[in-house]
Amino acid sequence: MTRALTSAAQTAITSSHVPLCVFVELEFPSGTLRFTNAGHAITWDSVSWLGAGNLAQVEPITEIASPQAAALNVRFSGLDPAYVSAILDDHYQGNAGRIWVAPLDDAMQPVLDPILMFSGRMDEPTIELGETATITLALENRWADWDRPRIRRFNDADQQAEYPGDKGFEYAEAMETADLSWGLYKGPAAPRINIPKGAKEYLINPFLAQFRPIQKLFKRLF
Repeated sequence: MTRALTSAAQTAITSSHVPLCVFVELEFPSGTLRFTNAGHAITWDSVSWLGAGNLAQVEPITEIASPQAAALNVRFSGLDPAYVSAILDDHYQGNAGRIWVAPLDDAMQPVLDPILMFSGRMDEPTIELGETATITLALENRWADWDRPRIRRFNDADQQAEYPGDKGFEYAEAMETADLSWGLYKGPAAPRINIPKGAKEYLINPFLAQFRPIQKLFKRLF
């Protein structure tokens, strides 16, 4: 993914000593959780990011030129039980997860506009139990969703679940057993009408009666 650097960020990362801080944002149904690998909580973007070692590790971010799935793991340790409950109990698979890297200034505070390094979706976690519980959460890029089947039924019930009130598939199921006859008349037979011979010939060729005297004359002469 392309990344834009502000002048403040460029100045920070080109200095001789560049302290960095990682920010991880996870969108859960019960609320958005924000962590940093700093030893203390940091306020950035008008919100507080939880530090003090809760964000144990962020795996290196892999850049892939071809359109294929890529993932990385984020590990948490020593979390508050409320955060553990959100990670284990919420139905969040496919929700957004983002990672920033922020150069720090001399006061160990992030410079303006930290760099967005990864934006993807959360997958299922794994848990390691010991003296403290370690939770590993996988983050996938958007290509991970490419091969997942889109299960749609193309019936009225499925359409109503997606677009309530839409009538586009109202008669879709009835069409499976409908008997449609295209270009074939199956109604009652038309009544038979007896047309006299002369009238029938006139209907076929209305000028035929005018040429009959000439035909008789030619028959007599030849």
